[in-house]
Amino acid sequence: IAPLLIGASYARLQPAGQSLEHGHYAQAKSQALSSLSLSAKRPEAYAIVGVVDLREGFAQAAVPAMVKAVSYEPEGWEYQYLLALARAGAGADPRPALRRALVLNPPEPLLRHALLLLGPEDPRRWERLAPALLQAALASGKLSITSL
Repeated sequence: IAPLLIGASYARLQPAGQSLEHGHYAQAKSQALSSLSLSAKRPEAYAIVGVVDLREGFAQAAVPAMVKAVSYEPEGWEYQYLLALARAGAGADPRPALRRALVLNPPEPLLRHALLLLGPEDPRRWERLAPALLQAALASGKLSITSL
């Protein structure tokens, strides 16, 4: 039964990534949550939920979703980066997650740019810059959650 649930969960997750890529955020979140109802161990689904929450201005809600994504894939630079952006959007220090993402993928320009912008200790600046950094990350084509 477990392999069937995992397969069905992934089948529901793929459209969530496509919806996210096309800017259909409510639909992406709904599909990601549907995927989680079958298999709660999907970092991609939690990341999609967090991205949608962050895009819709609910950064506080995005943080636990991103923490969950990181917990299932701690070596994934994308999840660390998205956690950093969620934390920044919530006015919490994004730098530890951002530094961890940079350790996991040192040559990534998105990370270097974000570290430069989010480096100073300024929660209001973090909150202000997080949406633009998220948009740049989504538009970059480098996040696997948009191409499941």
